[in-house]
Amino acid sequence: MNTVYCTMNDKGTLDFYARSASGECYLFTQKFYPSVYNMYRRPITVKQATSFKRADENTILRKIAEKLPVYLRYAEKYEDYTPDAKKSKRIPTRFAS
Repeated sequence: MNTVYCTMNDKGTLDFYARSASGECYLFTQKFYPSVYNMYRRPITVKQATSFKRADENTILRKIAEKLPVYLRYAEKYEDYTPDAKKSKRIPTRFAS
């Protein structure tokens, strides 16, 4: 299953990672926000991570939901990260209006 999660590093920022059956891939680093850490500290599916249902209330969460598909596509193209083909053929993209 494709999942996205974050961990807090020693500098006090959040490192985001994607995990699939093939392995784990670093995505990006984000400034620490408690709401972001609470949502992404446990692995959640890519569909949940890019969902705007919970993110519409919080601008920071919405920006991350917009940013994640771009970094996931980059990881698929240039890194050794390969998502599980059965679960996600294409990473959804939605732009906030």
